[in-house]
Amino acid sequence: MIPPSPPVLPQQSALTTAELTLKDGLRALGLNVQLGAHWLVEDLGPKLAQQIDPDGINGRREKLHALVDSAARGTLSTLVTVQQRASAKAMADEPYRSLDFTLLPLADYFSGANRSNPSGLFAEVFYWLLRHALAARTDTPARHAMVHQLAVDEAFWIVQSAQAGLAQRFDASTDTDIDLAQDHAALCARLLRALITTEPVRVTTLLPWAHADANTVPVPELLQVVLAAVLAVGCVTASGGNLSRAADGLRLGQQIAMARRASFAAALAQGARDDGAALSAEFTFIFRHT
Repeated sequence: MIPPSPPVLPQQSALTTAELTLKDGLRALGLNVQLGAHWLVEDLGPKLAQQIDPDGINGRREKLHALVDSAARGTLSTLVTVQQRASAKAMADEPYRSLDFTLLPLADYFSGANRSNPSGLFAEVFYWLLRHALAARTDTPARHAMVHQLAVDEAFWIVQSAQAGLAQRFDASTDTDIDLAQDHAALCARLLRALITTEPVRVTTLLPWAHADANTVPVPELLQVVLAAVLAVGCVTASGGNLSRAADGLRLGQQIAMARRASFAAALAQGARDDGAALSAEFTFIFRHT
């Protein structure tokens, strides 16, 4: 049974919500197929062989062990191939899969240039940045986690509502360089807090149609993944050169996130008391030295 879609935020269109919910469902199904296939190869296959021949692969039934392993791995290969073909047909996103695209300055993603789908570009870019940042991690929660694009889209609307026109100030000719830098740091801080709130990175240990909420990734791991994506775009300027390339930008973001995670975590903890001032100051410090 398919769980109900989450409530639509006031600015989100029902069509966008439905589209992203279906995309997330397909991705969750694909992840569970892969996890199940690996279980088949790494757990069920060896256990079955052990039950049939307790003496092990050096026993009298060595060929049987090899047959079980071959069958399991063949099944894994078939399942993964089917899932990849389904994903390729449903989502033409090769540049994003290979991080072969150009990052824009962060304010551009909130400019509302596409009136029919204001959050579309933001949701696509940040979904893939988060997905690649998550894939780079090797800890157990990350291996069983996925990024929910609908939650990424929700973060866009939270920022739009909270900033009350902050993004538009980037085009104002009367702003000084200091004002622009402060506005930029504040926008990054709002985005980071919004992504922490919507929790786009979630552990998927249940089948997509199960009646249960997906488990959330522990905050320290979530912060490092989300922070890397925000910094990747936050470090881009109009004259960013090769750092505006997505692969380069994310690599830089990951390096900074790893080195400064504790400082950002401490600044986030003060958010309720200082309205994000400490977090903005942390971003200002980073951008001043990059």
